[in-house]
Amino acid sequence: MSNNKTFYIISITLLVAILAIGGYILWEKGLFNVLVEETKKPMTEEEIEEYVKAAYYFSLEMALGAHEIVYRLELSNKEMEKLSPQVGRLKELRYLNLSNNNLSEIPKEIGYLTKLRELFLTSNNLSTLPEEISNLKNLEFLYLGDNNFTEEEIEKIKEMLPKTEILSDFTILPGEESGLEEEETEEIEEIEDDEETEE
Repeated sequence: MSNNKTFYIISITLLVAILAIGGYILWEKGLFNVLVEETKKPMTEEEIEEYVKAAYYFSLEMALGAHEIVYRLELSNKEMEKLSPQVGRLKELRYLNLSNNNLSEIPKEIGYLTKLRELFLTSNNLSTLPEEISNLKNLEFLYLGDNNFTEEEIEKIKEMLPKTEILSDFTILPGEESGLEEEETEEIEEIEDDEETEE
């Protein structure tokens, strides 16, 4: 036990000595002052802008209070049955998530969100979207799965948003284009192999 206690004391002493020497070196070279000044340095306009763009808002009321700087609005799982037309005031919005609610319609004011890039409408009771959705020229992704859209309505939306990637219940994923099940594909491959063998 005495040996272990001695080893412990020596280890602590060495650690304190190393920290003290390191601190002295930093002080001598003026690095402490540099570190302190760095922590006091105010954020640049670019850093503030990046911080603002990355911030999420989780209520429409809060977002409307800062509508000129709101880039991301997260309103999923709110049990909403109606979306306020006031959402159209969020002109800087890039990301809007309305998934997993009880929405049966989207207000035409959605068309004012011309800078929007991602719109999530998954898992609602929607069967149509307002024609003003065609104003969203910068929209990159539109998620419509688990709603009441018909295939005809999805095609209509695609015509209104030709540059947008639209994911719906009718979206064909890679590997599903042929409409064949995996077993059917294997059977076809076996038949082709047999024909090649016979030749």
